[in-house]
Amino acid sequence: YKLAPTSPCIDAGDPAGGLVATDYEGDPRASVGVQNGPAVSDLGADEYVYAGSARPYGTGGFGRYNVFPRIAATSPNAPIGSVVQVELTGAVFPFSSVPTKFAICGFGLTEDPTPGPFDLAGVGFPGSYVWSDMLGLFPIEAVSAAGAATQLVPIPNNPWFVGLPMHFQWFVWMPVTVGVVSSDALRVTPGR
Repeated sequence: YKLAPTSPCIDAGDPAGGLVATDYEGDPRASVGVQNGPAVSDLGADEYVYAGSARPYGTGGFGRYNVFPRIAATSPNAPIGSVVQVELTGAVFPFSSVPTKFAICGFGLTEDPTPGPFDLAGVGFPGSYVWSDMLGLFPIEAVSAAGAATQLVPIPNNPWFVGLPMHFQWFVWMPVTVGVVSSDALRVTPGR
């Protein structure tokens, strides 16, 4: 459901069409779609954002003790040649305010590669899902006292990456009796 950088649907929307404020990813319906262009709506479900976009999707896990890790990016844009800060928040026990110790960020290129997200209940982690094909993992990160962590993801300065969606998700290690809790996911679509 992504517009290609050369799609004729870019800036072809009807400004009087009474559109909702954002597309299915959360991008503003009137976004800059071409270099130095005005913010104009596109035709279809997706709004092409020239500078790229970084938007969360899916639902986060909740684990056995109501730990709600969430994912976000510090910037809504993701141009090639930049570094996306993939943030983790909420990795803390709500009643005791004790943070989890470690988290790991996974990445993939395909959203929901099966008929739906992979439910981790079958492997002992109820309430958590995998939202993409998970091709790899970054190194383990320590979680701060506030229940946060950051993974820096450089986007190569190569036009080949423009429009190629990448997906990220955090997996939080809980004390041994609890297991793993997943965050929601982050779709990063590089732009120019």
